[in-house]
Amino acid sequence: MILHPSFVLSVVPGETPVGYASRVAFGLGISLRVFCSRTDIPLQKLFEGEAETIGTLRTVCQLPQDTFADTTFIATPGRRLMLAGQTLSIDQVNREALRVCPACIREQLSEGRGFHEIWSPREWSITPLHVCNIHAVPIVGITDVGGRSHRQDFAGRLREASIQGLLPSSTMESVPESGLGQHIRQRLLGVDVDHWLSRLPLYASIKTAYMIGSAAVHGVGQAWVDLSPAERFEVGRVGHDILNEGEAGLRGLFTEFQRSSFFEANTSGLLNTFGRIYVSMSQGDDSAFDPLADVLRRHIIDTMPFGPGDVVLGQEVTERRLHSARTVAPELGVPS
Repeated sequence: MILHPSFVLSVVPGETPVGYASRVAFGLGISLRVFCSRTDIPLQKLFEGEAETIGTLRTVCQLPQDTFADTTFIATPGRRLMLAGQTLSIDQVNREALRVCPACIREQLSEGRGFHEIWSPREWSITPLHVCNIHAVPIVGITDVGGRSHRQDFAGRLREASIQGLLPSSTMESVPESGLGQHIRQRLLGVDVDHWLSRLPLYASIKTAYMIGSAAVHGVGQAWVDLSPAERFEVGRVGHDILNEGEAGLRGLFTEFQRSSFFEANTSGLLNTFGRIYVSMSQGDDSAFDPLADVLRRHIIDTMPFGPGDVVLGQEVTERRLHSARTVAPELGVPS
């Protein structure tokens, strides 16, 4: 099936294929689910960014072959998604809530646009992006609208939210974008970012900034996954700023942890000193976080009394850098 040109909408730069299909469906007076059914577009495969399915959408709407090249979230193994050559984890991409910039929506509605004319940029789907880069106000999620049958049907859910009075006010306080937000946007634009985090895949960069910032702001025992969106924005900002100093920034923070805790050269002492960071590095098996684990391992060996025979973060210690009273006693001939 190919749509008559009168039903085809122009694609807005930065628009996702799912968001575009939702707008076309709304213009036809049907839901995204019904639109996909009638045009033989597998809905789930559209959500997953499957290449053939995106090609079918382009054919149905008579769009150029390179349309959506940098705006398609492509499902990959390991619960990850590729976007513009960058890897995000599935929990970093919004799949449920209606997520919008209130100022963008109100502005377009005030211009008399219909819901099929209001588009959603790819950035609204990326939950670690907390601020609209146009209006500098928080991007907010509206959860109490629609249901799973209308999942990702942006235009339909936006209309429902408007009818129910759920659209937030556009007169929100301005919030400057964080360094982490800028880092994410630049990498999605293909910019070569000169930052310690750039050595990690994007999903790992985001989680590392959250992990480090959460420990710095809330203490080593706080899990960043339990923080609110506003709190994540703040710890992401702090984490990015610490990591802007590279290894020196990390080791400075680790030293602060050591000053504020009683530590011993054993697993219990490491847990007490480095908390969630140590747990994540010792229990995780994702090599994307190796740069962080390497810095933590070197810091532990350099500043704590571990020696040959000890294992720190999966690697055996080959050289002792520091003694404790217990470890130096045998070398001095002092009975232990």
